[in-house]
Amino acid sequence: MRILEHMGTALLATVALGLAATLLAAVTGLVVAAPWTLPVDAQRTLVEAVTATLVSSFGATLTASAPALALATWLARSSPSGRVSRATRTALEAMQAMPPIVLGALFGLLLGARHGLVGAVVALAVVVVAPLTVAYADALATVPDALREASLALGATEVQTWRRVVLPRAWRALASSAVRALGRASAAAAPLLWVTSSNVARHGAAPLTVALWQADTAASRAHVAPGPHAAAMAATLVAMALATTWLAERLDRAR
Repeated sequence: MRILEHMGTALLATVALGLAATLLAAVTGLVVAAPWTLPVDAQRTLVEAVTATLVSSFGATLTASAPALALATWLARSSPSGRVSRATRTALEAMQAMPPIVLGALFGLLLGARHGLVGAVVALAVVVVAPLTVAYADALATVPDALREASLALGATEVQTWRRVVLPRAWRALASSAVRALGRASAAAAPLLWVTSSNVARHGAAPLTVALWQADTAASRAHVAPGPHAAAMAATLVAMALATTWLAERLDRAR
């Protein structure tokens, strides 16, 4: 028992140190970079990158939500022992285990690498659709079957039951899952490198992850350290990750 207690203490200490390091990185990045003191061009690039990140992340989450919610509804109502249901769950687990760079590579090879933000939205939607489907299915499964059966017994249809009974009971869990998918999409970098061309300016600004990679690559080629604008981008990504995690946790606690 003491060994388990020591292991638990060590695990909590590791998590606490990781959280402290993340917060320190965000604060340090903002202090060192001081985005408001950057040159006008660098500030414009940062704002454009943040805007592109928000557009691509929200777009990907919305694009993936419709098929994810439809598939999750079917999974929640289907028998777990059915062949089609088991095959679907296995495919979703495989997609979750697959590295995002593989999905991005497949998408990039199929459709090319010059699609700008539209390609970024679709690529990120492919990355988040599997975990979002599983999360939605788990959220819908929290609604007691007795409530569904009572609604159907009172004469409501399946659609009316889903809209008036299931959704009101599960909306916080669904919203929490969507927020986590939003955070996952905003931090994804590998898929975007395959579908966003190097001359991305012709198709719109690059998201933060791509812009940060471009800044680091340019600094490495020039044999200099990345500039303050790169630190500002990194700090912004950390802040966005912390914000989405905090919001998702708040929604979970409100259930």
